[in-house]
Amino acid sequence: MSDTIINSRLDAEEDSKQILSAAETLQNREIHEDCSSNLTVQRESVSAYNLSQEKKSDYKAALQQDGKNIGTLGSTFGELDACIAEMLSNCF
Repeated sequence: MSDTIINSRLDAEEDSKQILSAAETLQNREIHEDCSSNLTVQRESVSAYNLSQEKKSDYKAALQQDGKNIGTLGSTFGELDACIAEMLSNCF
């Protein structure tokens, strides 16, 4: 058994950056009026489109939070590893 804990803080930071970058690609778009559809279809389409935009915004916010959490978690594990290593070197 090794007395070293391997922490991949750099991997966590890279994963965090990739998730945050992916979240930025989720941008809301405006809907353009379609003059050839009937009013019922237009109204339902706009309603469905607006709901999809809300869901996309929610998903973007969740991705951004996950990206931040992964980055923080990588740093936290690095600090924990250092504390454990210090305890092991002082006690054993």
